[in-house]
Amino acid sequence: MAAPASAASASATMEVSLTVEAACRIDAGGLTFGTVDQSGGRVDSEAVLDLRCTPGAPFSVTLDEGRNGGGGTRRMADASGVRSVAYDIYRDPARVQRWDAASPSAGIAPADGRMSLVAYGRVAGGPSPAAARYADTITVSVDF
Repeated sequence: MAAPASAASASATMEVSLTVEAACRIDAGGLTFGTVDQSGGRVDSEAVLDLRCTPGAPFSVTLDEGRNGGGGTRRMADASGVRSVAYDIYRDPARVQRWDAASPSAGIAPADGRMSLVAYGRVAGGPSPAAARYADTITVSVDF
């Protein structure tokens, strides 16, 4: 026997939604000036900062003064913390635009959300520092 034909039906709507929040992640490579002699000359180096953000998200990347810096001067210190070597980090290859909290590198994330920024470092030279390993730690922040 055949099923009886349905004479009535009902329908409803169902809302479907998704919220995508803006997000960014940053990975910072090391800025290594290498090993130098006692000549006290200028030394340049570069580091790559890889960002991955929500496509279309505005972002702003800042660098602090470092663990040993202050007063607008970044310093690498030796293990004792007594001796130091001044250096700086810039947003441009000519090393003119200082990169800090007041001068961020900003933009809009591209369609794939992936970007690489380059930090251009420089030890300006000057009096020869004492033989030692000098280091600092910079905090890189991304606001989005």
